[in-house]
Amino acid sequence: WPAPSLGLPEEYSQLFEGDEETRMYFVIWDHQGKVLQKSESAPDVEFPALKVGEDRLPVRSVRLRGLNREVIHVSSFDINLLVGRSIVRDLAAHYRFSLFRLLVGVAVLVAGLLGGWWSTARAVRPIAAMASTAESISAGSLSQRIDVTGTDTELEQLATVLNHTFDRLQAAFEQQTQFTSDASHELRTPLSVILANADLALSRNRTPEEYRASLETCRQAARRMKKLIDELLKLSRFDEDAAELRSVEFDIDELISECVQLVKPLAADRGITIESQLESFSLWGDRERFSQVIVNLLTNAIRYNRDGGSIRIEAALDGQEAVITVADSGIGIAETDLPHIFDRFYRVDKARSRVEGGSGLGLAICRT
Repeated sequence: WPAPSLGLPEEYSQLFEGDEETRMYFVIWDHQGKVLQKSESAPDVEFPALKVGEDRLPVRSVRLRGLNREVIHVSSFDINLLVGRSIVRDLAAHYRFSLFRLLVGVAVLVAGLLGGWWSTARAVRPIAAMASTAESISAGSLSQRIDVTGTDTELEQLATVLNHTFDRLQAAFEQQTQFTSDASHELRTPLSVILANADLALSRNRTPEEYRASLETCRQAARRMKKLIDELLKLSRFDEDAAELRSVEFDIDELISECVQLVKPLAADRGITIESQLESFSLWGDRERFSQVIVNLLTNAIRYNRDGGSIRIEAALDGQEAVITVADSGIGIAETDLPHIFDRFYRVDKARSRVEGGSGLGLAICRT
């Protein structure tokens, strides 16, 4: 019998009209593959030949044929209904969107590279300036410092640390330079004495007494040189951590009493009395170095004291610490000199100290 014609509501029939790229099409076949009805826009489509299963439930299949996307619906009578549409515009939209995403990605990448380059250049610029300043600092320009203005907090902290390091380096270099100059000066004086006396003795024939006097002067100058060299050697060993400390347990009152007895003849020559107020307790340390410190302090107290003056040495425990005090009734030290009294070769009264035999290293050795 003739197949009935498929009627479509107005709103659906419009879907099968219009532009070829936007309109839809349909084809209906019977179970034998005869076309029952199709839209005017439908192309030639081969019969799908789909059938329902034993459960007689409808079957639906979706496929892509060329540039068309099609849906096939099979009813219980094996009627094949195909509805399709061109995907040309969809593909074009997809390509446009893909191109847009590609362009956006490239733009983001370029912006990221430019932003990263700018940020990196901005971050590296202070580091480069710091490196340039650090490289330019040498023995002849130790006063240069890194400019910390306009740097980030972290870099400012680094620059501040480096500046402090350069401050210490400059101070150490200046101290080393001053130390070398002072050591040369101290050694030059006894050498000049030895050469002068040798030249004087050799300038003409002299009596044995005159030769003996010249030799005695040379010996005193040589002893002064040896003492100075020995003291410099002690300091250099400590500077290089090469000095060996032998820690033993000893009684502090016994050690101080020995030191007092050692310097008493020097004090007696000037009528200086030494008073001791010592608690009895034990210490762990290098007994010889301890003795050297106390003798140096007592010798200074005698050298810079007044005739007929006094010296008081005390030893007491303050909790877990031992406190040893040496005080004298001497000339004292000016406020301006106090920060420098432990500097090597520093003298409060340079002329007087040199006459009395001081090298300016005693307190430096004590501190070391």
